[in-house]
Amino acid sequence: MGALAILVLLASLAAVPASAEEVLATFKLPRKHPDLPGWTDVEELSVVKVPLLGVTVSALRLKFYGPLPRGVALSINVYIDKDRNPETGYRGSDTRLYIAGVTPALRASGYYWNSTRRLWSGMRGVQLITMMTGDDTIMTTLPPEVLGPEEELKSAFVRLDVTLMVSGSFSFKP
Repeated sequence: MGALAILVLLASLAAVPASAEEVLATFKLPRKHPDLPGWTDVEELSVVKVPLLGVTVSALRLKFYGPLPRGVALSINVYIDKDRNPETGYRGSDTRLYIAGVTPALRASGYYWNSTRRLWSGMRGVQLITMMTGDDTIMTTLPPEVLGPEEELKSAFVRLDVTLMVSGSFSFKP
């Protein structure tokens, strides 16, 4: 995909008004570190359906308690237990979404738990678009290969693991 096409896709995702989205699931998270800047804690994780170039896509939205400064190195794992069975998968999780990079340039990868090999396997051929849609929000597209059916997602358990680093001099793991 050419650079211009990617820019058009990103611009159309960023321009989606809140009223045009459908929220499938929202997980509110309490502040863990009130003495640190707001961007060190995730306030809300939501899965939404948003229009993107005339097509409706599913997306994961992470909203932080405060604006993310430029140059923050992020490493975010979102673990999803779609079957709600803590005995299957990795610590109960069947799917993992990994978001990493230095703000605002982030990327995402999708993984599924391979119970035979007992490791995470990458989802091949899955294209994920990741961007900051505000100074405190990250959004990444989620194709069906990552999430599975909506019915499973609405009742899934979600676990979040966020590691943040600023300019290599400060490391923090909520």
